[in-house]
Amino acid sequence: ATAAFASSSDVAADGLVERDGSRYKLWCWGERLRGVPQGWMFPIIPTSKLWDLWLDGDKSHGIQPLRFLKSFDVDRKLHSTRLSKARTVMNHILEMTGKDVVAIRALNMRDRDKLFADTFHMLSRELYPSKPEEYFLDPKTQELTFITVYDLLKSSQKRRRLNEE
Repeated sequence: ATAAFASSSDVAADGLVERDGSRYKLWCWGERLRGVPQGWMFPIIPTSKLWDLWLDGDKSHGIQPLRFLKSFDVDRKLHSTRLSKARTVMNHILEMTGKDVVAIRALNMRDRDKLFADTFHMLSRELYPSKPEEYFLDPKTQELTFITVYDLLKSSQKRRRLNEE
């Protein structure tokens, strides 16, 4: 489930907002409260790193879990598009796990990382059905950026639709 800021009443007196039991910063720019500072750029990162930021955010910079961000939180269309692609990829991966975010966040980090690795392995097999098993054992496979995974997902869905016709 995602949450949006209904109003400034979500913000504590110290200027922080609570999400998943942790407190995160909010930034005011463009006449509204935002989940990221002005000029923040949605990073192009490996899907494994996105998994961590999606679930836990970037606590070192006070940025809440990325799943809570809305398109208005970022200040350029490019970053809004990246957020949308990240959401598509993460929703697909989360659906493949068969677990909800609360259950995943309750796991210890080792089990959470294993869940991601196992799920990403299944996803990779789905995206690259003709590749040999050795391909999926290569650590580089797990370093695919979420943008690449998004593009592969869309191509895979298009191929499936064409095959069904």
